[in-house]
Amino acid sequence: MLTHLVDLVVTGSLTHLWLVPLGIIVGTFILEDATTMLVGVLAADGDIAIPLALLSLYAGIILGDFWLYAMGYLAAGHKWAKWFVNHERYEPVRSWLEERMESAVFTSRFVPGLRLPTYTAAGFLKLPFRRFAVPVVVGTLIWTSLFFGAAYLFGNLTTSWLGPWRWPIGIAFVLGWLFFNQWRIRRDARKREAARRSETITVVPNHADTTQERPDIS
Repeated sequence: MLTHLVDLVVTGSLTHLWLVPLGIIVGTFILEDATTMLVGVLAADGDIAIPLALLSLYAGIILGDFWLYAMGYLAAGHKWAKWFVNHERYEPVRSWLEERMESAVFTSRFVPGLRLPTYTAAGFLKLPFRRFAVPVVVGTLIWTSLFFGAAYLFGNLTTSWLGPWRWPIGIAFVLGWLFFNQWRIRRDARKREAARRSETITVVPNHADTTQERPDIS
């Protein structure tokens, strides 16, 4: 459904040159990986110029990451969110992220499932935007360039090999990648939940073991 929507947005924008960057940017907000894959193949076909494709992808993905930070920042304005931020229980998270912010933000770009919680937490805790923005831009330039290059290579190699079958195969690859990421996110979440529950289990001592022997007063 969302993959088809990305296809409609991006390919529909090809009718007018000035719509191409807008279509790509909107596509990255819907499904970032699918848009990058689609744009790479279209660039290989000559439908989109490589500089325009890359610059539009960079802009859309970076703006999307900044939006995640802004969502967290705006959420902190609610009363319940202020309690969440200032509670002593979450101070270790603040300290950990402040000490490792650049590396944590940069690494999150390459590890499925980490980007959303890390980026929104940075905004939620109102950590410096400059320290957040630099690793976001650097990570996006590296990751998007690699992914776009792989999609471009796929488009070049499969034009003569697969013909009309390359689009179904490309879409299947993107869907498989998305499902794999979702599976990993859910698996890791279950592991964290299980670890949290195991830590909160309190062992009740056996009554027989704690019964003290009464002194003999006879």
